[in-house]
Parts: sequence; C-alpha cells; structure tokens
Amino acid sequence: MRHIRRVNAKQGWRVRYRTNGVTIDKTFRDSKYGDDEHASLLAALAWRDEMLKKFPYTPYRTKPHNNTGFPGITESYRTNSKGEKIPCFYVAWRPYKGVRKRERFYHHDYDSREDALRAAIAFRKQKEQEILRRYLAGEYDKRKD
Repeated sequence: MRHIRRVNAKQGWRVRYRTNGVTIDKTFRDSKYGDDEHASLLAALAWRDEMLKKFPYTPYRTKPHNNTGFPGITESYRTNSKGEKIPCFYVAWRPYKGVRKRERFYHHDYDSREDALRAAIAFRKQKEQEILRRYLAGEYDKRKD
C-alpha cells in the first residue's frame, strides 16, 4: 500500500506523496463511508491510482535546482594541490533511499565544456533509469552500501 497509511486507528486513510514539485495529499475518513474501514481504504486506493496516472511518482528530482538547468548536475570547481581551480560537473544521485553518490566530469577530460556536460547528462539519465527500475521492483527502499 505504497503512499497510503492509516490515520489514527479509527479515523481513516491518508494518501500522500510528493513528486516533481506537486504534493498529493488527501484523507479518506471512515465516517464518510458509513464507518467502514474497508470502504474508505478502497476509495483511497482508487484515488491514489488515479493520481499516480495524472502525477507519476519518481524517486528522483526532475526539476533542476542548480546552475546547469539539469536535475542532479552542477557545474563547480575542484582545487588541486597547487591551488588551481579545475572546472568540472558534479552528477549526484541516490541509488537507494538514504544513500548519496556523486561523480565528477572534468572539462579537460573532454574536447569541450559542452562535451563534458553531454557526458554528465547521459550518465545522470542512466542512473535515473537504474533508480526507476529499482523503485518499480520494490528495491529502492532497501538500503545497500
């Protein structure tokens, strides 16, 4: 019963999740369904399924909150031992709930800054596919280090 939980033992069921900046939240009280816990649960399940079709849940961020315009990719610099700033793109992702990973794509490893960005975008999309596959298989919440 993903995204559904019981609210106070005798009140009802709540559907709640957040995806792509949209919060889905609605409570189905038993009292509206003749104090029938089963009927309110069926209504909550039907509404959740309808909302998942309208606003599909993704366990990763799809709106950018960075300086590149791509989710999970940030342009930054790494300082070497000589104090020189080396430009790179950081790609961040969460392969499992509670686990954070990142990879760097240095501009000098590619023909141009744009090529490094393209490589970072392709890498991030690959990681999003892996996360989505784990999520659909029910393995995203199982933490692995």
